[in-house]
Amino acid sequence: PEAVRNRAWQLNLKHATAKKAYEVAIARRRVDTISTMDVQITQEAQSFLQSAIGGVNIYSRRRLMLMKSTLSYHHTLLMQKGEGTTTLPERMYWLMAPIVYVYTGGKTPSPELAPQEESEFLVTMIEAWECLVRDQGGVSSLKEGEEWGGKAAALDRGDFGGTVPGWAKTFREALREADEGLLSQVVRCARNMDSEAESHTANLDAEEEASYLAMIMGQTVSRCLVDTLSLDVCLYVWDQCIMATFAIIVPRVCAAVLVCLKESIDSCTDRESFIDVLATQGKVIGEARRGTKRTKPKLGGAKRRAEKALEM
Repeated sequence: PEAVRNRAWQLNLKHATAKKAYEVAIARRRVDTISTMDVQITQEAQSFLQSAIGGVNIYSRRRLMLMKSTLSYHHTLLMQKGEGTTTLPERMYWLMAPIVYVYTGGKTPSPELAPQEESEFLVTMIEAWECLVRDQGGVSSLKEGEEWGGKAAALDRGDFGGTVPGWAKTFREALREADEGLLSQVVRCARNMDSEAESHTANLDAEEEASYLAMIMGQTVSRCLVDTLSLDVCLYVWDQCIMATFAIIVPRVCAAVLVCLKESIDSCTDRESFIDVLATQGKVIGEARRGTKRTKPKLGGAKRRAEKALEM
């Protein structure tokens, strides 16, 4: 139930230090909590709210103001630490969308509060966000996916430089245990190689395979699957992440998602076709349970393998 989810998230996304820092900043000089890129952040936030989670429009004026105020303040913190640029990383908009959706009532958006109460509510939102990106169960470690998502050219040259993220190794192991043939197929797609080149794929060691998985799944991992799953399924996954840890859950769910899409992935021949399957068919996982007649991936015997991936 949405009310239970809202309460559970609020109980787990606590960060007293971040909350106090914002309250002090507001009391001292409110303008210092507003980014110089506030207008751009507002525009980006509106765009994401209109289509971010499963392609669903979750926009409301209240959600926009809460989201942009939270991210605008976060940008000022990044700039103060010398970590900011003239734009926010795109992944932050993806990660903020589920929080603002759940905290403001979900499918039935709650109305805007009186000014003082709305200000207090913004503090709660900022506390939740800062907890998520600072401490909550490894979200910060998943941000490497954004960088790895852009390493295709380097890997094509055989440049495996850089430490492979821990989540990529976890993801590889979960997928290997669930379906070793599927692991080989995903790596082939990542390398833009057809089935006749399978012998070359077999020559890769575990670290190199994990590097290719980090590249082809990096963007999805850094966004914690918000760009891949439907609204309901995404929020269910986030329930598990918030109650446990994102670093543990996200790589395993990624493996389970690929197992569910195995039939379509087996017909992929390159990165582009793989990413297209992930982007389009990922959003219909779970539709079978609701008995809809929409086109969906055939799960067949994949359910057991997906469950195995999650158990890793």
